[in-house]
Amino acid sequence: MFNYPTYEIPITEDDIKECKKYLPSLKDDLKRIISRLDIIDSNIKEKHKEDISCICDALGKLSELVDNASRYEDTINRIHTNAKFGSVPRDISKYQGKSKEEIDKMFDDDLDNGVLIPTDYKRIMEQFNRDNEEGQNDNL
Repeated sequence: MFNYPTYEIPITEDDIKECKKYLPSLKDDLKRIISRLDIIDSNIKEKHKEDISCICDALGKLSELVDNASRYEDTINRIHTNAKFGSVPRDISKYQGKSKEEIDKMFDDDLDNGVLIPTDYKRIMEQFNRDNEEGQNDNL
């Protein structure tokens, strides 16, 4: 099975704008979670009082951040965002079971069409080599 390790890519301003669209629903979800924590059975609530209190405080602070998100937009626009997040790389499963020559031809086509990038070739060949090693071990 072809695995999909994550790799880091920089966060862009478009990524931030995309996330901002979901802030109102995130705030509603946070309110719902906090209200559900309030109606937990009193015996459980008493037993885990400190934990529940910390969770409610953290969710409340997260809700405040959502409310104040517009204040940070100016800072985000002025300062280059160096943050990174893990991303699932492009799908390479169609290369599984192919010969080296087929992989090279398919990869060249995918590269020309912008489906894959040059660094994907290394992942494809690593998986190709793993599959060949497993196949040889199965024959022993």
